[in-house]
Amino acid sequence: SMQSAYRPPTAEQLRASTPARCHGAFDASLIGDGRGPRFDGETTSSFYFKAPPRDALLAALSPPTLAEEAARDGPGAERVRFEGESSMQSAYRPPTAEQLRASTPARCHGAFDASLIGDGRGPRFDGETTSSFYFKAPPRDALLAALSPPTLAEEAARDGPGAERVRFEGESSMQSAYR
Repeated sequence: SMQSAYRPPTAEQLRASTPARCHGAFDASLIGDGRGPRFDGETTSSFYFKAPPRDALLAALSPPTLAEEAARDGPGAERVRFEGESSMQSAYRPPTAEQLRASTPARCHGAFDASLIGDGRGPRFDGETTSSFYFKAPPRDALLAALSPPTLAEEAARDGPGAERVRFEGESSMQSAYR
């Protein structure tokens, strides 16, 4: 678990890893307009991933014309054949015909039994799915209350200075997977 595997750094380790200007008195000039520290620079995202030219972006996002669709999907369209092996192919080996026969009930090996089909749409299911068993629909009033937008008073009570904060206690799946 992440909670048991993660040991937060000590105060000394934090001090050693932060720039010297961060130690000492609060420097209001770092805040800027009050929304947080001002960033002067270029993010790695904008450095590595440049926006395409406007014309290329518009051409890529515009819907194809009927002629373009016909050329792309028509009988003379070039088809690219996949050559290689997908991860599905490498991980799954289909059973042999003998293995399939051995794994199906004896009643399935004979003639077609129309009584198994019912009204022609497929076998009838009488039961409850695991989804409907474990995940019950909420009461209608609770659902409507959850989906309706909050009033200004509700927002102020939820986000205001006296709002109750709920601390997460537990362990996420990310915590258990990352070590």
